[in-house]
Amino acid sequence: MFEAWFNFFVIVFVQLVLFLAHALYEKKFAQIIPILSQAIFGGIVLGLSFDLLFGKFFGMYSYTVGFDFLPLLIIAVFGYGLFVAHVLLMKEVTLVNFWFRIMLVAAGFEIANVYFPTWVWEFPWTFSEYLFVQSAGNFGAAVLVAIFWHFSLSQRFTIIDKLLKSR
Repeated sequence: MFEAWFNFFVIVFVQLVLFLAHALYEKKFAQIIPILSQAIFGGIVLGLSFDLLFGKFFGMYSYTVGFDFLPLLIIAVFGYGLFVAHVLLMKEVTLVNFWFRIMLVAAGFEIANVYFPTWVWEFPWTFSEYLFVQSAGNFGAAVLVAIFWHFSLSQRFTIIDKLLKSR
């Protein structure tokens, strides 16, 4: 069990490094503490929802640390929380840029998972099916986060404003 938790925290470290690099790129490094503290809430909601629905109920993936409440909460806070933090850095980007950056983030933690296994995909997907599911899942989750923050917490996202103005 120690190895499973070690692997998980290596992946969290990779995500944290990606987030810090992303914050530097966006020139929002001074805002990382407020962004991370907001992202914890989003990570808990998104993480528990996704893990219970897609992981446990639909059986799409499993965690090496299991699906008990405490591991899921820790994964939600640290794993999904950092994912949400990335989304919160992208309030002023174009839709293509938003998609591209989410794909880079997803690629980072999927590649880390190859070397430090933390989750296992339970379907025998071809590589193209895997890429499609990853793209759709990560982009869909990022858009859900942006929509929630945009409408519920009044934090404007350019991609949503542009979509609404085009109607």
